[in-house]
Amino acid sequence: MHNNAILKALDHFVLLTDIQKKEILSCFKEHYYIKDKIILREGFTNRLLYFIAKGVVREYQYSLSGTQKTLSFKSSGDFFTDLESFEKRKSSFVSFSAESESVVYTIDYFLLKDLIETHKEIKMAFAKCRAHYLAIKKTRNTFLFTETVESRVIKTYEDYPEIIKHCKKRDIISYLRTNSQIYNNILRSIPEVPVLERGITPS
Repeated sequence: MHNNAILKALDHFVLLTDIQKKEILSCFKEHYYIKDKIILREGFTNRLLYFIAKGVVREYQYSLSGTQKTLSFKSSGDFFTDLESFEKRKSSFVSFSAESESVVYTIDYFLLKDLIETHKEIKMAFAKCRAHYLAIKKTRNTFLFTETVESRVIKTYEDYPEIIKHCKKRDIISYLRTNSQIYNNILRSIPEVPVLERGITPS
């Protein structure tokens, strides 16, 4: 079952008892999203923590000129949320959308709060999970602003090969802080990338 992936993800942080695992699963709800479906819209208060069992999700926000700026991509096995909106009950500054058909599990803020107040192991698991994703965000932002464009493209393909398959090129380019010509040239140099996924018409 898809929801077992939630437990596998949490097991990386703390080993939970069978009773605790059962309680956690009982609090998560399953959702199916079609491609391009908005999961969380900027300006709305986020009351959910999300877990991707299947699919790719994009995080983005709008610039002052009204264009979308891609901030990150999430894939199977990832938790995600707008943390400040979730924890402080305020409007979200970002949006999330499904970039492919996706299966996503959610837990409500108050249900999670009850869980962590009742079980110290569950509290520790989600605290470590929170720290883990904050560290990833910090590392990602440093990487995007300090590494060469070539390194950014190659590393992104290695970490998230499904992005190239499912996501729009303009969104990938926005995330990588580059342009279409440079991106295409670098992608051509990666032999592992299938021709059709490079956006190149086969001869």
